[in-house]
Amino acid sequence: MLVVLAKEITKGWVLEVKDTGPGISELDEEHIFEKHYRGGDHASDGETGSGLGLSIVKPLTGALGGNVSYSSGIREGVIFRISLPRK
Repeated sequence: MLVVLAKEITKGWVLEVKDTGPGISELDEEHIFEKHYRGGDHASDGETGSGLGLSIVKPLTGALGGNVSYSSGIREGVIFRISLPRK
């Protein structure tokens, strides 16, 4: 399941994308923004993808003066937060 939420805050906007997937392990944390990186064992889980999404989102968000953060737990999914300033 995927949930997307956008909310206005005093200094700009926050976009949250939450999934109920396997989460991000500590071993994968330092690599998740790298091109073509897909954490865990995706060879047998039926998931497809190029591993480019986060490597594109992070520099674009930075170019707009924002930042990307996340919180995750194993088997708890992940929430990515994109904060963008009001311009």
